[in-house]
Amino acid sequence: MFFEGTLGGISTSQTVTLSNPSGNGTVTIASILIEGDGDFSIVSTTCGTQLVGGSPCTITVEFNPLELGSPIGLLFITDNASNSPQLVYLLVTP
Repeated sequence: MFFEGTLGGISTSQTVTLSNPSGNGTVTIASILIEGDGDFSIVSTTCGTQLVGGSPCTITVEFNPLELGSPIGLLFITDNASNSPQLVYLLVTP
């Protein structure tokens, strides 16, 4: 996920869609969190604790630059899928 922004500037947000392509299984979501610089935050999500087969949900992440540097973050989605956790890299373009 790429964000644009300048120090003290207007924040930007991006939305990621989490889906369960399984037609008959349910994914149990244990946690959704961000690790890394404090410039990133989760502002909304439609994801609950269960994601039934074929259903998507969304997670909106905001970038609000508070200090100089090249912020990097990771969005972690921990669930009961075999490839858990799912990772989304949060990067800023100049």
